[in-house]
Amino acid sequence: MLTQQQLDELRIKLDSTLVDIKSELGELEDARGEVKPVDFGNDVESSDDAPEEADETEELGTNTAIASGLKERLENIANALRKMNKNEFGKCEKCSMDIPYEVLKVVPESRLCKMCKAE
Repeated sequence: MLTQQQLDELRIKLDSTLVDIKSELGELEDARGEVKPVDFGNDVESSDDAPEEADETEELGTNTAIASGLKERLENIANALRKMNKNEFGKCEKCSMDIPYEVLKVVPESRLCKMCKAE
């Protein structure tokens, strides 16, 4: 069972991570939540534009994958904060055992204990 001090430390870490992730998403996405297009410069049509277009497409794909991962983490953090408010934080969602503080210190939004994660 976690102490109040541990819970407070983990809440601060979750809140801080939430702000950081929202900032990162703000750099990747526009106001509608869509990944911003990437432009490496010259839009003048020429036969040499193919590599530039390929680079822009690759970068857009990379940014889309990054944004997707960040959104998933946001959901997990929001879920962890909801659990804190309900006094359900730190319990494995599969077996209901306590998740060790050492694990939560590293990834406070953890949903599974080590044993269930390994399965």
